Amino acid sequence: MSDLQSALREYFGHEAFLDGQESVIARIVAGEDICVIMPTGAGKSLCYQLPAMVRPGYTLVISPLISLMKDQVDALTQKEIPAACINSAIPPSERQAIMQEMYSGTTRLLYVAPERLRTRDFRNFIAQMPPELLVIDEAHCISQWGHDFRPDYARIGAFVEESGIEQVAAFTATATPVVKEDILQQLRRPQMDVFVTGFTRPNLAFTTVTCRNNEDKFDFVEAQLRDPQPTIIYASTRKNVDELGSRTRCITYHAGLPDQERHDAQDRFMNDACPVIAATNAFGMGIDRPDIRRVVHFNIPGSLEAYYQEAGRAGRDGEDATCSLLVSHQDRFIHEFLIEMNNPPESIVYSTYRTLQKLADERDSVSLEITQSELAEIVPDARGDTQISAALKILEKNDYVLRSFRQQNRGLLRLSRDFQELYAKYPKGDSQRSVFIHGIINRWSNDLFEGVPCTYGELCGVTRLNDAQVKRVVRALNGDDILWVPPFAGRGVSLTRPQIIDPVIDFTEAHLHARLERQRLEDMMKYPTTPLCRQRFIVDYFGETVGDWVCRICDRCTSHDHAERREPTAAENGIIVAILTAVQELNGRFGRSRIAQVLAGSKNAEVMRSGLNHRNSYGALSQCDQPLLIKMIDSLRDGGCLATVGETKYPLISLTDLGRDVMAGSTTVPLVFHSFDEVKPKTSTSRRRRKNGSGTAKKTARAAATSRDMLADDFAPDAGMNDLYERLCELRTDIASRRRLLPYQVFHNETLRQLADQTPLTAAEARSIKGIGGKKERTLLPQFLAEIEKWRQENAG
Repeated sequence: MSDLQSALREYFGHEAFLDGQESVIARIVAGEDICVIMPTGAGKSLCYQLPAMVRPGYTLVISPLISLMKDQVDALTQKEIPAACINSAIPPSERQAIMQEMYSGTTRLLYVAPERLRTRDFRNFIAQMPPELLVIDEAHCISQWGHDFRPDYARIGAFVEESGIEQVAAFTATATPVVKEDILQQLRRPQMDVFVTGFTRPNLAFTTVTCRNNEDKFDFVEAQLRDPQPTIIYASTRKNVDELGSRTRCITYHAGLPDQERHDAQDRFMNDACPVIAATNAFGMGIDRPDIRRVVHFNIPGSLEAYYQEAGRAGRDGEDATCSLLVSHQDRFIHEFLIEMNNPPESIVYSTYRTLQKLADERDSVSLEITQSELAEIVPDARGDTQISAALKILEKNDYVLRSFRQQNRGLLRLSRDFQELYAKYPKGDSQRSVFIHGIINRWSNDLFEGVPCTYGELCGVTRLNDAQVKRVVRALNGDDILWVPPFAGRGVSLTRPQIIDPVIDFTEAHLHARLERQRLEDMMKYPTTPLCRQRFIVDYFGETVGDWVCRICDRCTSHDHAERREPTAAENGIIVAILTAVQELNGRFGRSRIAQVLAGSKNAEVMRSGLNHRNSYGALSQCDQPLLIKMIDSLRDGGCLATVGETKYPLISLTDLGRDVMAGSTTVPLVFHSFDEVKPKTSTSRRRRKNGSGTAKKTARAAATSRDMLADDFAPDAGMNDLYERLCELRTDIASRRRLLPYQVFHNETLRQLADQTPLTAAEARSIKGIGGKKERTLLPQFLAEIEKWRQENAG
């Protein structure tokens, strides 16, 4: 066992690394700069947490959300790993204690928000005690081309350079090649190595459902929720979230809800046994529930980065999960509108600045407490608070304004009783109200009769209560024992250069950003219609090299839709000739499964009983498994070389005039060639010898043999395929379509194989097969038993 594996077991209790983790950790331990692009759920955090435990010094982690920091620190503390976080929600006295711990050298991981890098005290601390490693989590926030750019993240590069920090590691789940390059430039580390891994999630079944309107979408969601599973439903608008909550009685979460309601919603989702939550993209970052079985996107997201990050919250425990995208033509219009709002015209940016200047003059203050909604009402031609928010970002990036955070806003606290009355009512003790009253009087004394400006964080520090306790006590005492004017609920705006009347702003980057957002939307809109494996399409987008990998469980893979149409190679043409020859020999009397069995040399009872093993074509393609041959027959049918006759459910296959020309070698035809891992040639060590093969059969067998090497890289085994198995698969597809399910939610392939092999006629006979039992035995199995009985009657000899 390596030293890193020993450390993994000692500190984190894991027996093995996830894919890609050990390589990243080894490079960090070796002191290398690295930019790591791993999807949600791939184990990014461990990649910097473990190195922090095996190296001297401490690791500084920059993280965007207070809740995310708290969750990580709590999880590390439970493992007895010394970690801490400093943010605006932590009282000053507690922050001071954390800093003392840092100086003592006991803390190994310190989490801070990027805004902390602005403060003089923290910069002085870093100058005196620099970290061994600086980690930037959610590093895509650095790039203005990323889908979640934050100005404070863009300042990290300068901070690193000024502080002389030697090693930097950046982590993100959503960086395209363009964003990746910008991260390196913004960090001023152009030579930083880039490691892309983990984007393949073989346990996630991706599917896209085309809907005419929202009503179709609600019907789909309601049908899915009949099968209770931990579920997230993402919607683009608060209105859709609220309607989903109303119609399905699920938990709801969006930025328009009060803080306490959002906190309660998150707690319910984390703690309920089988929660369902409808949310905007405000929900999810820092949510680490591993058993989410289903993520549904009610609207198409604005980018593949956002989609894969949100969908990737499913199945983190490695068990099967589904990711469904509901698509209607209206979805595009929503995002085109949002792009317009997020990229305001130059005139709106200038109007916003002039309006702020006017307000500053009227209020005789460059620090303004005004919400974006209020500002939108007075800025000429503004079309809403989203547009104002985008205008403020541009002004902030150009250093004309500075926006504060809500945690920094101060309320006003007064006493409405004298000290003696309050001491009599709340004698010293352990009750939260008593602790609060004695704490504020000891700190501010007579100033409380005039009014003391303070933040909730400062009240926490003075009283030693946590944020929730302070807010609860303040609500209880307000109006009777104290008078509390709550702090401004929005983000304050300060003019940094109020003397400048006409700001000079370079909009080049803003215009480029708008074009990139439109391009991201175009890339997203290609996803529902791609003929490729869903996951492979996304993996290629993020630039990970995975060879011929496909997921095998998305709707494209299971429906055999992902493929390319092209002219066959010489080797492939040999297989085509063998198939067409067999169809001609069998004279249109059999279906595709039976033809595939004959070509593969199957010892199926019906093949042997019918004497098909004596046909010239028997075993002509014995090195190929039947699923491959069935796909090739389908391609030849779609290309016009074969035709179907008879009933539509179990049609027979016959040769067309075009097929005869192809078989004779007088022409070729472009065909769809599928590339599935589940279909490879058999790995038999010996070739079957036939005594009575005709010249044509020998020729086609030789032609097929030349394609062995070509096929070996493109296909994988799927044993047990026969015509009954195919019929059961078709029945499963019909049931899944009627019930709006994915095929594997009816029965897995292995269950169908066992049914085809054992051909049970009663539930008791089928009960030993894995995947059969409970509700499925009552509601689904009878239809499959009826199909098996029909098949047995048809094949009775």
